Amino acid sequence: MRSSRGFTLVELLVALVVFAIVAITAYTTTSDTLSQQQRLEERTLANWIAKNELALLRASRRANTEPLSTGTNSRRQMMAGREWDIEIRIIETTHPYLRRIEVEVSLLDETGRGRSSEQLIGFVGRH
Repeated sequence: MRSSRGFTLVELLVALVVFAIVAITAYTTTSDTLSQQQRLEERTLANWIAKNELALLRASRRANTEPLSTGTNSRRQMMAGREWDIEIRIIETTHPYLRRIEVEVSLLDETGRGRSSEQLIGFVGRH
């Protein structure tokens, strides 16, 4: 009777296949998670920029009693090492001193085009 001292080639190949399947599954899951994390970070930053713009408009009204003039303003801003396009639309409402503010923030890609965007809607009054 011979005692066996190791694994057969078939056993090693089966173990290798199982390890490969687990590694591929872990890789795809990690890749998806990183992609979702990056998108969530972009949306969070865009939301912060939009809230800052709305807060600046509200703060600017403290010293002025005239209603905001309607129209669209657009500009670019750097934040967190990225360039963002900010578009602010000021829209008239039924009340003469109340304005609807739509702030749209887009992350610019390498070509200078908006890649993803977030929109925030708020209202600014006379006081």
